[in-house]
Amino acid sequence: MQLTVGYEDTFIQVEVDAQDQVENIKALIEAQIEEGNPSLAQSLKAHDVAVASCRSTLYDLMHVQGVRMALMKQHMDIAARKYKQDQEALELERNPFSEEAQVKIEEAIRLGNVQHNMEIAMEEMPEAFGRVHMLYISTVVNNMPVKAFVDSGAQSTIMSSVCRLLN
Repeated sequence: MQLTVGYEDTFIQVEVDAQDQVENIKALIEAQIEEGNPSLAQSLKAHDVAVASCRSTLYDLMHVQGVRMALMKQHMDIAARKYKQDQEALELERNPFSEEAQVKIEEAIRLGNVQHNMEIAMEEMPEAFGRVHMLYISTVVNNMPVKAFVDSGAQSTIMSSVCRLLN
């Protein structure tokens, strides 16, 4: 479908699909304006902070489409895995006492335990899973000079009562 956009005394025609999102159409219009009338593009960007902070090009639009396709593929892969797991679960329910079913159930329990232990380890010892930086900084809180200790792996914040933030 063809879309005609007018701004002041300039009209621009852009070919768009009905499924295109507003952000993509806006980027196409901006690209057309920039190609045809750079001074008008500068004027628009000067008046629109959102446009000024976003430099949309045809490459950006193709990148958005690529990201959209990758996300759709990822979603379809997840759905296929879930369907396969559901089918396996149904098979286990039909004959839970077969040797094959018992092996699969044992493996599922083992994987669940491993996952549970991993979650506990990440909660109790995050420094084992990434870098932890510790830093002392001199700062002022409520007109009170404080030497603050910043720990990137901290799970809680402690504040001295002398800062009078609890009142």
